[in-house]
Parts: sequence; C-alpha cells; structure tokens
Amino acid sequence: MNITALRALIVGIHGTVLTEEERCVLQHPKIHGVILFTRNYENPWQLRRLCQSIHELRTGSKFQENNKDDDDDDDDVSTKQQDASSSTAQDNDERCSSSSGRHPTDDDDVLQIYVDQEGGRVQRFRGDGFTTLPATGSMATNQEALQWGHIMATELLRCGVDWSLAPVCDLDRGSLVLGGGNNGRSFSADPETVVERATAFMEGMALAGMRTGILKHFPGHGSVMPDTHHQIAVDDRTLSELEQSDLRPFIHFLSSSASSNDKRTNDDSNDNHDNHDNPAEPPHVSLGVMVAHVRYPQVDAAPASLSKVWITDYLRGQLGFRAPIYTDDLGMKAVNETSTPAELVQQAFDAGANYALLCNNWQAVLDTLQSLG
Repeated sequence: MNITALRALIVGIHGTVLTEEERCVLQHPKIHGVILFTRNYENPWQLRRLCQSIHELRTGSKFQENNKDDDDDDDDVSTKQQDASSSTAQDNDERCSSSSGRHPTDDDDVLQIYVDQEGGRVQRFRGDGFTTLPATGSMATNQEALQWGHIMATELLRCGVDWSLAPVCDLDRGSLVLGGGNNGRSFSADPETVVERATAFMEGMALAGMRTGILKHFPGHGSVMPDTHHQIAVDDRTLSELEQSDLRPFIHFLSSSASSNDKRTNDDSNDNHDNHDNPAEPPHVSLGVMVAHVRYPQVDAAPASLSKVWITDYLRGQLGFRAPIYTDDLGMKAVNETSTPAELVQQAFDAGANYALLCNNWQAVLDTLQSLG
C-alpha cells in the first residue's frame, strides 16, 4: 500500500447504537473509521454490540483471531497488573468474553474503531467492565507503564475496539490541555523518560495484541500553554530549539520507525523486527502519529496539522516516516475559526495527512463527504 496516497476520514457518531443514517454514511469509501467517546458507552455488552455493528458494515471483509499466547504474556506482565486489577480484570473478561480479542486484519476494508483511552482524565470508557487507569504522569517506572498499557489494550480489544490513540509523547512543561505532575497526560518533562515510558506502554499494548502505537501530539504540545480545543496556540521557537526539547521523543520513535519499516521492506521474514533489546522498537509494534494544531511560525505559518512543511517535508522527508499520519480533531477552535470543516480536511490532505478527524459534528461529516465527492 502506498501510504502517502491514503486519504480518509475518522468520524464520531451520536450515541450508543448506530442510526440508519450513520449505517449508510459509514459505508462511504472515504471513511476509514469511527472514534468513540463517553457518549457512545453504557456497558461492555452494549459496546461490544456497537463495535460489531460497525465492523459488519463493510461486507466481505476478512477477520482474524488475535492468537496471542496468554501464558507467555503472563511471564512479561508482573504482579503489579495482578495486584492493581485482578478482580476487575476477571469481571471484565466475563463481560467482554464474546469478543475473544477479535479485530480486523491490516489489509482489509473493515471500518477501524478508535478511542482515547490514555488513563487519568482522558479515559472514555469507565465503570462497569473497565479498570480505572491512572494518569500517565503517575507511572513512575517502565514496568508500571508496560502493565497499564497491557490492561488498557486488553480491555479494549475484548470489547471490539481496535485502537487507542496513545501514548502521549508530549513533555510535561506547562500545557493546559495536558495538565502536569502525577495527574497529567505526559509521562515526564524529561525527553528520555518520555521515550522509556512510552516504549514500555506500547510494549504492553503489543503484548495484549494491539499492534500500533499512535503517538501524539507531534511536533509537541507540552510547552505551549493554550488549549487548542478552545483557542489558537503558538510556539515561537525555532526548529533547532524544538529539536532539542519537545521534538526529541518524536524524532526518536518516528525516525526509528522509518528505519524499521525500511528493514521490513527488505526482509520478508520480519525476524529483525522482533528485537526486545532495542528500546525504540517494541515487539510487533508499528507506529502512527497524530499532529497537533499548534502553530510554529518560525517553521511554517500554518498549524502543524495543516502544514506541508511539517507533514510532507519534515515527517515524510527529513525523518523518513512511512506510517499513517492523523490530524487532531478538526473541530477544535485552533483551526476552525476561518475555514469550513470540508476546507480543513482538504488542507490536511494537501499537507500530506492520511486520516482527518471529525469527532463531534455530524453535519460536518456529511458536508465534507459531499465536497470530497
């Protein structure tokens, strides 16, 4: 697949079951997936039915069983997981057992299902059937990060959710939307610690069977105070300054991903990808990246999510990144004040993004699909 040619939407839906209109619209070839929120969740049984109804919309699609060896995983996920959630996990297994970790293969046309299930204040599914996940800022060791990543991914897969938009790789340096300290969405203010914790978190995800970590929010939202949900955010630093701070975790992972993708292209056996000794390359994990709406005028006047300089020239060109690129929600105030959603989607695609998110405005989805043709 030519990843640079891929252009599609990820959209939000209204409630806990699909409407007839949603069933029709979600079969449009320009829709890649659905992103779920708290409004879409009542309990594990309902969530599983919803996910199944979404997956079944694209007929003739192949499915595969997630054949991970649970006994092998137990060797890697230590007593912290058992202590933190043994009783809850047992209940969750029963409530979501109908799923059996079933998820679409990478090469079919099944609609993909996403959620923000980071932990802390960004956890869409809570209560009955889901463990309360700690904020990533409170994960003090790599082992904790691995264990919580494993729990998070296991619970989602068992209910039919394909991907969590995680981990956050921003630095803990004052952002309002990320918070700070033990309650924050960032692992640390230190780039090396972010790399270590995010690597462990993704390794836990991979052990559960969730094969892709989607890093956010490139090129770094952590040092910018304004919340892009509600206002324009500007970072006046130069590219060189960014590369010495907020960009460091992204450069580490995304350039490493580019290298490993090149290796996989030249080695059909994939043996060189199973390297547990390389901290930048968790087992069986591929990477996607979500781009922030922050503006970096010393690099480009456009928000990063709509910037050809950031996406095509820097991510694809300089870093050699060859995996999917996602925008943040294009309904946010940082980008939607002067353009329509359809215009924003086209700008994102022109900049080189693969997947544009329209999370909370169904009319915008309809208008954009009409515009895209």
